[in-house]
Amino acid sequence: MTNYTKTTNFAAKDDLPSGNANKIVKGTEIDTEFTNIATAVATKADTAGPTFTGTSVFASLDISGDIDVDGTTNLDVVDIDGALTQDGGAVFNEASADVDFRVESNDNANMLFVDAGNNRVGIGTNLPGRILTVSDTSSSPFVSIIGAASNEGGVLFGDNVSDAAGQIRYNHPSGYLYFSTEGAEALRIDSSGQLLISCTGQTSDAPNADGFLFQGIGNLKIRVNSDGQVCQQYYSPTGGTGSPVGTITVNSSSTAFNTSSDQRLKENIADADDSGSKVDAIQVRKFDWIADGSHQDYGMVAQELQAVAPEAVSAPEDPNEMMGVDYSKLVPMLVKEIQSLRARVQQLENN
Repeated sequence: MTNYTKTTNFAAKDDLPSGNANKIVKGTEIDTEFTNIATAVATKADTAGPTFTGTSVFASLDISGDIDVDGTTNLDVVDIDGALTQDGGAVFNEASADVDFRVESNDNANMLFVDAGNNRVGIGTNLPGRILTVSDTSSSPFVSIIGAASNEGGVLFGDNVSDAAGQIRYNHPSGYLYFSTEGAEALRIDSSGQLLISCTGQTSDAPNADGFLFQGIGNLKIRVNSDGQVCQQYYSPTGGTGSPVGTITVNSSSTAFNTSSDQRLKENIADADDSGSKVDAIQVRKFDWIADGSHQDYGMVAQELQAVAPEAVSAPEDPNEMMGVDYSKLVPMLVKEIQSLRARVQQLENN
């Protein structure tokens, strides 16, 4: 843009003495000034492609075309209805004022919203509740992370010590999702839907490391690192003394299912009463299962056994749920009866 620059100093002519030829204003001087004025006015009025050089101050500037800024521009309020192309850097709110920044889309007034006062960013909302909030109450919002099919993608959680202390990653080539803590993988869901904890796969149909493998067919595989290792522990609903009330332990060749029986957990210990009457009252049945029609030669009915040995029957509070029998709870009763029989047999033999 060309500013008007005066060529002739007309005020200086007044100071010249009378009779000085330069005191007279010449037509050529006037023509030159009019040409300078016309040039400046013409460039300032070139709304199709105006060019501003230096510092320009506007109370209001409405631009319907393109604006090209080479230097630094300080703008208090900018309303852009069309496209904005920025080749260099851009800083908004450099003075850290409590002024929000908002970008509209075709039908969302808050497609991008920066809450300056609370240091939060909203996508689809002007009320972000966290440092980043994504909102779309008219549908089901999803956030996509798209990468190359030969690489991984994910979310990293960091702190002032590590920028990736926790990780959620998806491995595209092998199709598995895994979770890591402190730089080590802790859990994986593989491409077949198997859930692996502390291991990454199978070796000879077993977990390839100490851990758990949950298969979609309802199968749980557990691998431990030494004989006698407890692989499952069960605690009472109230927590009790903090000790487990049941465990499953394994060694190289067998598995043991254990229930708590420590002397330190018991009081009023005495010899059990004769169990003969209870054993006689137990009804041993044969029956067919409704689910698959299979026949069982020896078994018990939970409702019948509950009247004799309720400790061996699981009876849910909901009467619509099925009752169950823990046959192992009958072993102490049967052992007592066997002992009684042996004593009577011994007495007969002695007589």
